[in-house]
Amino acid sequence: MTEMEIEGEKQQKFDVDLGNLMALDSNHTFPSQPPLSREEIVKQCLLKGTHLVQAIADALFTLPSTEDVDGPLVNLPAPLTKLPREKHLPKPKPPTKWEVFAKKKGIQNRKKDKIVYDEQSGTWKRRYGYDRANDEDAVPIIEAKETDGK
Repeated sequence: MTEMEIEGEKQQKFDVDLGNLMALDSNHTFPSQPPLSREEIVKQCLLKGTHLVQAIADALFTLPSTEDVDGPLVNLPAPLTKLPREKHLPKPKPPTKWEVFAKKKGIQNRKKDKIVYDEQSGTWKRRYGYDRANDEDAVPIIEAKETDGK
């Protein structure tokens, strides 16, 4: 993290992580005495937040930029602070009854080709569906004439 100084009543140093666009005051302490009113606490928090945002803005303007139609563009460095995941890692799903049985018996899933050679027409056709290969129902029916031999 880089340290930035803010002009104010006294100079403060903040840790700035530009990869996450985050600033942190590691020396911040909460006053214990005298007890502050709610309005004073809100005013102090807003002032501290303003200083932190200003530290991020100042650090951004120190980076090299390129001009674009929309304005200056800056490539952010890699984040220095590792953030935790919002949700836990997914647990692996337990195998189904069929998967357990297939593994026990040594059954392996083999995929069939979608296209096979049709011996009747001598071309490659689909295994299933319309105009499929080796279809017994696709053989044309030719009616016999009475003159044909019995």
